Amino acid sequence: MNQPVRILYVDDYPLDRELVRDALEKEHRGFELVEATSRADFEKTLAQGGFDLVLIDFIIRGFEGLQVLEAVRATGSHLPVIIVTGTGSEEIAAEAIKRGAADYVIKTPKHIQRLPHTIHTVLEKKRLEDERKRAEDSLRALSARQEAILFAVPDIIMEVDNNKVYTWANQAGFEFFGEDVIGKAATFYFEGEQDTYRAVQPLFNGNEDVIYVESWQRRKDGQKRLLAWWCRVLKDARGNVTGALSSARGITERKRAEQDRARYAQELERSN
Repeated sequence: MNQPVRILYVDDYPLDRELVRDALEKEHRGFELVEATSRADFEKTLAQGGFDLVLIDFIIRGFEGLQVLEAVRATGSHLPVIIVTGTGSEEIAAEAIKRGAADYVIKTPKHIQRLPHTIHTVLEKKRLEDERKRAEDSLRALSARQEAILFAVPDIIMEVDNNKVYTWANQAGFEFFGEDVIGKAATFYFEGEQDTYRAVQPLFNGNEDVIYVESWQRRKDGQKRLLAWWCRVLKDARGNVTGALSSARGITERKRAEQDRARYAQELERSN
């Protein structure tokens, strides 16, 4: 069974409270109305918590609707606030909306009868907004976790855009190329490796998804090192190529060892 919507209603005029109470009692989906008639009463009741929504007359003795908004926000609460205002006060109500009120209702019997619908609409909007924020928070947490993992791995990981300009690097990438690598063209670090530059072009043409290439690169200290790159294309939701994400590891010593073994084998063959 659904729990009733708990509403903190602030109004110091008995006839208006009766009008609102009557409109909500006719609503079959269920409301629990907790009334406050003064600022002190409101603040005390609000502090008890457990409310889904605040409904307030725009002006009660010593307390205006905009001050209610400030009081609700001061508690750190994200409760939606609906302003009830008199006829001809639409400009004031519009200002309340700008300040963060969820909606407003004109204080006439006709408009008050629509209050249940307004409340449900406001709560549904808040529910959807809360879901969106939770999804965004989850996405940010996942993104932060993935970035932390990428930063922690020992391999160099670099991202380039369609112009082959570096847009992101992990810690290993910064240690190899330097902290100022972001914004520089990848070719800035090539050592006469135009063949390598051409070799990865199919990624950016959309003809390949993954390419392996070996390339001599200039490290931040000026040393020339051979890197083995695994380059994967990046695409947007429409399938358009937006760049590439590449991982690399140094193979200079391995390559030299292979060359030394090859030379040794050749010399051994000639000696025989």
